[in-house]
Order: sequence, then C-alpha cells, then structure tokens
Amino acid sequence: MQQRYNWFDKVLLNVLIKQRVPGSVVFKKMFQKNPIDRIFRFLDNETQLHEELRLITTLPTFPFLQAGMEEI
Repeated sequence: MQQRYNWFDKVLLNVLIKQRVPGSVVFKKMFQKNPIDRIFRFLDNETQLHEELRLITTLPTFPFLQAGMEEI
C-alpha cells in the first residue's frame, strides 16, 4: 500500500513541478469538492482505494493522467 501513496506523491509533484495545473487550482478543487476528513486521511496515508478514487476524480483529469503515466 505504501507504494501506492508514493506514486500519488510523485504524480502530484509531477503536476506541480511541470506546471500542468497551478497548485492553487489543484488545492482549491481538492478542498472544495472533498470532505476535510477524507483529505486528511489521504494525506496521512490512511484512505481506502474507493476514497482515493473519489478524491482523484475531483482533480483535473488530463494533467493528472499524463503525470500518472509518466510516473509508472
């Protein structure tokens, strides 16, 4: 499971470093469209896969998909 969280971290950093989406947009969408407890569990690596998918689908799809493919 830790590998999954490491991959999530790499994908987010890829998006931010390559400026695929401004960080302000990523975090605004994340906090507007998800309950705060889900975000904190995700950041603490304590979420289940279905929660992670719900959170991920609230983010800009194409930039995160590009980054995800690069980080495989």
